[in-house]
Amino acid sequence: MDKQMIAPLDRSLFRSIALVAAVCLALLFVRWSKTLRAPAPPSPMPVIVEILGDVQEPGVHFLEPTGPPNAPTVRHAVEAAGGLTRNPSAGMPPGFDQQVLQNGQRIRVTHPDPVGLPEIELELMDAAARLTLGLKLNPNEASVEELCLIPQMKPEMASQIVVRRAKKPWQGLQELQEITGVGPKTIENWLEYLEITTGN
Repeated sequence: MDKQMIAPLDRSLFRSIALVAAVCLALLFVRWSKTLRAPAPPSPMPVIVEILGDVQEPGVHFLEPTGPPNAPTVRHAVEAAGGLTRNPSAGMPPGFDQQVLQNGQRIRVTHPDPVGLPEIELELMDAAARLTLGLKLNPNEASVEELCLIPQMKPEMASQIVVRRAKKPWQGLQELQEITGVGPKTIENWLEYLEITTGN
């Protein structure tokens, strides 16, 4: 082969190598620039509540939290349910307008006086509903019947949980290993269904 045929081949090979190098550099730059960007903060989880009674749309509602100063309140829940059915312009009873709601709460709204303020009652949703919605039960509050809704929870285990908490409240889920037949694997399986919380 003479030098005239080799030269064009050398130039096309050089162009190919340069193109591959440019693509690799571009990919490295993109990957590097992504690592410099601060990750977006995770979106806050909605607060799941049930509202019943004298509201336009009773049922389960997902309230979007907007931060601690603007956490969902009873007023937000009533608004999410379409407002009151009687005297829609009525406000909230004293203390409830700013009453912050937590996951799994049920709000009962009654309006016995059509021109007065509504009456509000706060309680927990049924345990089955809370578990269905992915919410957890508190072993310091749930009844034997409610605890028995949890997979692998035997009635005798649930009874021991309730008896023990009457003497000394549970401080952590690992303490449940004091119950006969409960070991680390069982605790691991229950993490999806149980959570020790302080008040509602």
